[in-house]
Amino acid sequence: MGKVRARTDEELAARKQEILSAAKDLLMTMNYESITLATIAEKTSISRPSMYHYYDKKECVFVDLIIQEYREWGEQIGALLERRYSQEQFCQAMTYPMGT
Repeated sequence: MGKVRARTDEELAARKQEILSAAKDLLMTMNYESITLATIAEKTSISRPSMYHYYDKKECVFVDLIIQEYREWGEQIGALLERRYSQEQFCQAMTYPMGT
């Protein structure tokens, strides 16, 4: 099956998320300097030329990835703060992955 162009806002958002997920996965196994838009495209359903519809350079991909990670981290911290932990409990909760 060939690669199909996203048409709706939902499809565009899903493709952008697919790019961010692929970049995150690559960063776990490769150094930043070795990652290119082409290597990210290889891990997605998006062709290399179509990557430029979403990002014009890899730095923009990683800025969006950092923003996404910080938003998720902020949500996790917010959830911990709502529990009214003591300082010690809060610090312990922050040192272990959420859900363990």
